[in-house]
Amino acid sequence: MRGVHAEAPTVEVDLAKQVLDLRGGVKLTRGQGWLTADSARIEIATAKVSLNQVKGAIPVAKGP
Repeated sequence: MRGVHAEAPTVEVDLAKQVLDLRGGVKLTRGQGWLTADSARIEIATAKVSLNQVKGAIPVAKGP
């Protein structure tokens, strides 16, 4: 996914199902926003991300 960086101690790819599983403390960052989770699943074909036990900060642009 463009602009998103993911890190995890354990990563498993299932090419048949087109799924990427991340476990053991996941960190996703994009710009100044970040999320941490116990685990994450990324569906490669649709770029859908599912997270479990999530914490984070997502900056919101100020209006005019």
